Amino acid sequence: MTSKISSTKLLKEAIKRNSAFGVLLLVIYFCYYPIGGMLLLRSVENFRDTEQMTRELKMFGVDNPFLFVLTFGIALLLGIVMFAYLHSREKLDFYHSIPVRREKYFLIQCAAGVLLWLVPFVGNLLLFLLACAGRGVDVTAGATMGTTLCGGLLKGILAHAACFLLVYFMTTLAMMLTGKIFAAIAVMAVFCGYVPAIRLLIEVMMEYFFATYPTTVNLSESVTAQCTPVYTYIRVCGDLMEGKFPMDLLLALVLISMLVIGLCLWLYRKRGSEKAGKSMAFTGFARVLKFMLVVPASLTSALTLYALSENSLLWGIVGWILGILLVGSIIEFVYCMDIREVLQDKKQIALSAAVSLAILSVFVFDLTGYDSWLPAKTEVTSMELQNEFYHETVQRRVYSDHVTGTGTHIYESLYTESYEGVYETSDIDAVYDLIEHSEHFQKDAGSGADEQEQSWEYWQNYTNIGVTYHMNDGTQKKRSYEVSKENMKKYFAMIWESEKYRKAMYPILDVNPKDILTIQVARTDYYNPFFGGAVVETAETQQGTEGVQSAEEKAEEEAMVEEAIEMEESVVLEPKEPLTESEMEEMVRTFQTELQNEKFDSAYSGGDYAINIIYRSGNTVYGEEYTLKDSFKETLGLLQKYGYQMDAE
Repeated sequence: MTSKISSTKLLKEAIKRNSAFGVLLLVIYFCYYPIGGMLLLRSVENFRDTEQMTRELKMFGVDNPFLFVLTFGIALLLGIVMFAYLHSREKLDFYHSIPVRREKYFLIQCAAGVLLWLVPFVGNLLLFLLACAGRGVDVTAGATMGTTLCGGLLKGILAHAACFLLVYFMTTLAMMLTGKIFAAIAVMAVFCGYVPAIRLLIEVMMEYFFATYPTTVNLSESVTAQCTPVYTYIRVCGDLMEGKFPMDLLLALVLISMLVIGLCLWLYRKRGSEKAGKSMAFTGFARVLKFMLVVPASLTSALTLYALSENSLLWGIVGWILGILLVGSIIEFVYCMDIREVLQDKKQIALSAAVSLAILSVFVFDLTGYDSWLPAKTEVTSMELQNEFYHETVQRRVYSDHVTGTGTHIYESLYTESYEGVYETSDIDAVYDLIEHSEHFQKDAGSGADEQEQSWEYWQNYTNIGVTYHMNDGTQKKRSYEVSKENMKKYFAMIWESEKYRKAMYPILDVNPKDILTIQVARTDYYNPFFGGAVVETAETQQGTEGVQSAEEKAEEEAMVEEAIEMEESVVLEPKEPLTESEMEEMVRTFQTELQNEKFDSAYSGGDYAINIIYRSGNTVYGEEYTLKDSFKETLGLLQKYGYQMDAE
């Protein structure tokens, strides 16, 4: 029997019952938007750049990580608060006694939770927008609607709403599947982290058991690592901060949310009141969840003891047995709350043990042939090589270029990026000669990773070569091979000394010497000697343009120049006279020639001095730092010729 109680009245009652949470959200958003926004406006209202001001206000309004964390937390809590009645038999009996269809009541609860978040969020955001307009900010300024403050905030509302619905409905599903709050939180943790955790476990096992597995794989780029609500929040927030609007992702989130709420509605029809108070409301889901947790837990336990025992397979098996029994018993006890029932489900224990043992065998015995895989040369289009040991990882700095009123350039180091060059070649035979003489493919040596002790002494004689196979079908396969230094000298030296390889590893070889701005030299026993930037006086400095500046501006710039010079002179060696443009060009050409013609035998050598070459490329100022090896005799000779105190400590 159903009554004619209006949905609006039921919705109002649902909101009223949870009004305390709504008031709390109202206070939180009021403190953030109107109050915090007014404080922000005091600091940005003097911005001359309207675009920069709009960007700062949008960042505060919707495009910042704090707000996305807040949205995630509110969605999680609201999902628990709005459907906590599912875990109480008394409340379930009461609400189900109301002459309203269960499905209708459930959907009204869903809508009430959404409104409890949406109204305080949007309402206070509108107050913030009005405050901006009241302080003289042009909220409609922009080339397009999307670049205006109004458009940016509207996009942010849509993005937060899509993210909120995903977590809110997933929490609702967790509450539906369970009968206790702690069980619902655990299920929600599985929803958020299970897939990335499995991917991470696979990566770690491959690294331990496969000798040719490359350890440079980026987990964040894996599709499976992205299958989590946490990642979607990070992705949406990142896109908004970069000025992008991920419409495709947001539509996918809304679609997934609708599917989840549809599943919740279907389960709600089947869920009996007697399920309240039990850890799991559906026996089938409980069995599946236990299997999904026990299998990876047993593998993790096996891998942990395997690693702690220095790769003892026996201890790995002990860990596997402990994982099966201990984790399975704990989960069963949580389900039943009866110690006598923990080992009753012997069929599932056997199934979990069989599956996890099969997976473990795949890795231990390489049943997939991962390590033995070597494609035919005709299947490969080109190959990439990476080896950090046989070339310097170039420390390339990005500098700001501040020009004072007197023409002095102050190059301030903003950040450092490590340039790890990649060499791609179509000379398949040369690379295959190197691979076939790696430890893994040596018939009398076997896999270095399996049979050699991975000690410091071992790596004195061996090194890793990273190889990327570009296959004819457009795919890429990555492998890593251990090669003795003796075989590196035989089969890698020719590649290492080639012009194409050198240019791929050292970007300075493609720099035009005429683009050089300045050169710095320091001893290598200083840590990060070039972090302080550089000061370059140009011809305009001597001519002077003091009349353009006020006395205050001139004093500030003089202090800036003095500070930069003091920082630079603390570790950087100076010539007797500043280098002319022609001298710098000669220095760079000489260094480029010696770097290009460097022999493989000098790969191990070091040097007492380092050189930092600062140049302009397009609109960006870069600086590249290299060690001046003892074999670079002509470059070292020029430094002495130009008056550098090369014996200075």
